[in-house]
Formats: sequence, structure tokens, C-alpha cells
Amino acid sequence: MISHAFWIRRFAAAADAVGSSLRINGRPYTIVGVTEEGFQGNTFIGTDLWVPFAMAPHLTGRASMELLTAHGPVWHLAIARLKDGVTAAQVRDELNGLLAPL
Repeated sequence: MISHAFWIRRFAAAADAVGSSLRINGRPYTIVGVTEEGFQGNTFIGTDLWVPFAMAPHLTGRASMELLTAHGPVWHLAIARLKDGVTAAQVRDELNGLLAPL
């Protein structure tokens, strides 16, 4: 996913940017969408693109998945869209149950 600002800056707002390839560290990634104008995600600094967290080894060049399994890092942030009919309290309770063993 690329930011609206990056889409304009790098792709001149071309409609065919979605579905095209973008190389990051020499690897091709398919652009699956463009965010709404002004969307910043969960950061205070500008972000040009987002990739699934599971892609971290590809982006960092580190073969292991320790970023996904390490219990120490506290920089992990997640954003989700609630499914219709599901409340934030329900999600909180389910996540608390899943994270309790950690």
C-alpha cells in the first residue's frame, strides 16, 4: 500500500500505479492500493508505503523471523478495521485472551 502523497510524487497520480511493481531493496513488490489523501497511519512522521509485517525478513535482509516471535520489542503497532457487528470491547477482550500467555 502506498501513500497518496507518494502516489502523486512518484507515479504522477497514474491510475495504473495500482497493480504495478515497485522495487524495494532490489525486490519487486506489487502495489495493492493507495491510501486516502492525508492518511498517516499510526506514525507522526510521513510514511510512503506499508507492507505486511511478515515481509520484514525480505525488507531487512535478515532471514529469520525473530521480529515476529521476539517478546521484547514494544514498537509493534497494529491497525485494524472492525468487522460489521463487532465492538471494540469484543476485540479488546479477544486480544487480551490471546496475548495473556505472552
